[in-house]
Amino acid sequence: MDKTYDQHSMEELRTEYSGSFPQELPARPGPRPKAPWRLRLRSFLTFSPSSFNFIHTPDGAVRLRHIAMITILVLRTAGSALSIISAVVKKSVAGIIIYSLLAVLSLWFTATCLAIIGDAAGDKSVKLAVLKHWHLDAFLGFCVVVHAVFIIVFFFGLSGWGLEVASVAMWFAILGVAWIAGWQPELSTYQRTWVT
Repeated sequence: MDKTYDQHSMEELRTEYSGSFPQELPARPGPRPKAPWRLRLRSFLTFSPSSFNFIHTPDGAVRLRHIAMITILVLRTAGSALSIISAVVKKSVAGIIIYSLLAVLSLWFTATCLAIIGDAAGDKSVKLAVLKHWHLDAFLGFCVVVHAVFIIVFFFGLSGWGLEVASVAMWFAILGVAWIAGWQPELSTYQRTWVT
């Protein structure tokens, strides 16, 4: 190589780099803007049937989560069917109509909320605690147990307003957890790993 070429390229490099800190830095990415309430509501009111697919899942924990979600849907639908059958036996036309409407709404509402819970990603910060995915899995297990108890209690003849109120309370519990599960994941500000 030529010494003149090397000297010339070195001079170009020296002139391009002034040695001072740049005055204007690129803009930092800020938080994502919130979607309008209509879009957030639309995403809350729709779900994908693939959220309940337990055959094509990445691991065993997701498979168990989807099986628990399907079990909750089946138990809630069975509870609604038992309420409709009870109204038919009592020959209550108003009860048949009300329980039929509630059965449809319950199935759709529960399926939507469970899909949100099942598809939740990342950790959620709730007041002083951090909600991780195993908390959501524990809640789904709790829901399976409670709904199984509802069916057992119905067959022992302990139905009535107490069972209906408890079922509505489970609706609200599922809604509350789905609302939290739909939040944006918590972004960590730093990593706690040491490089050696």
